[in-house]
Amino acid sequence: MCIVHALASQVDALLAVAATEDFDAGCVISQRGAPSGPSRLFVIIRGSVTVSRPSVEAAAGAGPDILGRLGMGEHFGAKNIVDPSAPREVDVAADVAVCCLTFTAEALGEALLPLIQHSLARELATRRWILENRGKVRMEHLEAIRTIGVGSFGR
Repeated sequence: MCIVHALASQVDALLAVAATEDFDAGCVISQRGAPSGPSRLFVIIRGSVTVSRPSVEAAAGAGPDILGRLGMGEHFGAKNIVDPSAPREVDVAADVAVCCLTFTAEALGEALLPLIQHSLARELATRRWILENRGKVRMEHLEAIRTIGVGSFGR
């Protein structure tokens, strides 16, 4: 988990301010457009969640666009730790029973919050770029540098 690696010396301090929260399968943990409550960062310690948002064709009865699934060691809710006034843009629902470590901005306090915010802001920028550019990379964008392996189906 990149947060823990970035803050290896503060792991004990992080765990001291963490709470655990359990969610049943199907429970919507975070909802798009929901009023902002306390900013919380969720780190999944058991189970998995689906991250989605309504599709453009939602009016025609299409289901939501699945943006991804997150499992043990992954996190969500970072955007509201980085910017508490930011609107929630996605729905996060438990696939199965989920247990999360939760961190509030208040619990992180003055010492840990700036470090966490910096790490999360960098990761959020990367995630946003990946989502915005999914499917846009074509072969002509890539440059062959060297062979990394040879197998039964090609090199």
